Amino acid sequence: MSSAGPSPYAPLVIRKAQLRALGLATLEQFLERLSMHVSEVFPSHADFILSHSGQRFLRTCLKRAGQYGLKTEHSITLFTDMAVALGQDFDEQSRHAWIRNILDDSGLGPAGKIYMIYRALPQRCPEAPVPPPPGWADALDALPQLPPKVPRAKARWWGEAAP
Repeated sequence: MSSAGPSPYAPLVIRKAQLRALGLATLEQFLERLSMHVSEVFPSHADFILSHSGQRFLRTCLKRAGQYGLKTEHSITLFTDMAVALGQDFDEQSRHAWIRNILDDSGLGPAGKIYMIYRALPQRCPEAPVPPPPGWADALDALPQLPPKVPRAKARWWGEAAP
């Protein structure tokens, strides 16, 4: 038996640092798609969303969505749309307690929660989207976050393949 080097059939070893790097790249790609989506759906918010504070807002939405068990891209995106349209703390407002009740329902999965909320939104929340709050964006500057890496690109529909 000769030892001519590692076997071509040896298992691939991926170290934790490599997994973290892959996760950060995936997160940045998702945040880029989320930025373009929000900028297209809410054009009046595009400059805010593409700013440093806007990127922190998106990261905060991602974290808050996860606290409700919303972990798919689709459910996080729709949660973020609600945060833009209804205000960043919509889930803590008494007038939107019905949304919080649905989000807190452990018997529903992410798709069920989002479906139930969006089905009722047109009748229960007919108001226009809330403008980006400049004071709230300034407060986010204190949060330790990675700098955004979102290039200005042509917005496309959610789910459409990148060019």
